[in-house]
Amino acid sequence: MIIEERVNKKLNKVIYFVLFLYLCATVAHQTWVGFDALICKATFLIYSILIIIKILKNNKLFINEYIFWFVLFFFYIALSCLWSNDIKDATAYFTNYFLRIFILIIGLSNTIEDKKDIHKVLKIYILSIFYMIIVLLIKTPAQDWGTYKIGQAIGLWKNSVGLYLAYAVFILVYFYSIENSKKRKIINLFLIIFLIFLIVISGSRKALLMVPLGIIFYIYLNREKKLNKKNLLKRIFIVPIIFIIIYFSSMLIMKNEFFYNAIGERIESGINVFLNDGEEQSLDERNYYIDKAKQLFMENPIIGYGSNGFVTYMKEINYPHVAYCHNNFFEILSTLGIIGFIIYYYMHIRIIYLIIKNLKRNQKNKLFSIELSIFCIITLFGWWNVYYFELINNFIFIIIYMSLIVEQKNTNK
Repeated sequence: MIIEERVNKKLNKVIYFVLFLYLCATVAHQTWVGFDALICKATFLIYSILIIIKILKNNKLFINEYIFWFVLFFFYIALSCLWSNDIKDATAYFTNYFLRIFILIIGLSNTIEDKKDIHKVLKIYILSIFYMIIVLLIKTPAQDWGTYKIGQAIGLWKNSVGLYLAYAVFILVYFYSIENSKKRKIINLFLIIFLIFLIVISGSRKALLMVPLGIIFYIYLNREKKLNKKNLLKRIFIVPIIFIIIYFSSMLIMKNEFFYNAIGERIESGINVFLNDGEEQSLDERNYYIDKAKQLFMENPIIGYGSNGFVTYMKEINYPHVAYCHNNFFEILSTLGIIGFIIYYYMHIRIIYLIIKNLKRNQKNKLFSIELSIFCIITLFGWWNVYYFELINNFIFIIIYMSLIVEQKNTNK
């Protein structure tokens, strides 16, 4: 029995080390050329083999609700290939994303057993981000920092670089808030400031906006005020309510000639400066993408245009900048319809519900507070970013879900 426990511990250590390499490959070697292709394929293959060994050794495969949901969602994506216009575009998700994400979800679901494991995986993510930073510093010319070119040297768009850095900031904020050692607090604070500085010079304005919003939301959730269900719901939904108010106010200003001439033109100019993230992402072009996605959705609202159909449509009309529609909500609605939209966002609603339930029971659980902050920020910024097939976002989501599973185990003891 003792020997078996030692073997399990050693196997877990190896799995976590390979997970670190796998995340390093994901965030820093996405050109898929030469060595980058080798390390991506090798780390994925080794991680997959180790997870299979662990499952066979323990003679147990842990299947949770998240795995069921993920399989259902991608089964629907596979089904949608039947009515897509380009089978090559439609199956791109499976060859590039599905298997890698699926193995990661299976691996973490069958490796994480307690809160220490959650912390370990979060620290592994932070280490992989610092590896990404080192690779960026080596490969990216100094003159490209602060421009849309950042990340191109490693096969990433600069907003992806910024988002990965932002997630690391949130995790470090959490570790800072639970740390008792003053020395470690200072180290964490220094790392937070350093990463925020990198976000600034990365040129990712989305990430720069996400960080303060996420931290403010986290602080807001951790106020010492007595928490009940009503207060918690107010805290969670106040952010989207503010966004809705801003949206309708801006619509009033932009559509009314008097208000537009008075202040709308100046606001529009400022937004263009802030959100102009590069050659293909001007505000006008972003709005064009969303309008086209709305058009596709209206043409086939129930089942959508088919897997990856927005990209296919951009090719069909010979649009010079073929891309996703830069909006997670309308990307899913246009390609997978209402059915796909409901399947996908079911898990969002489920996770928020479970976190609320646990925070109601224990307001002082700062892990759930930071996870709720990250989760809400990712969801809100889905208005400007397509993230549902991103491996790192799915990594964050499964970690959040597994922390809920761990909490449930502890509660049932």
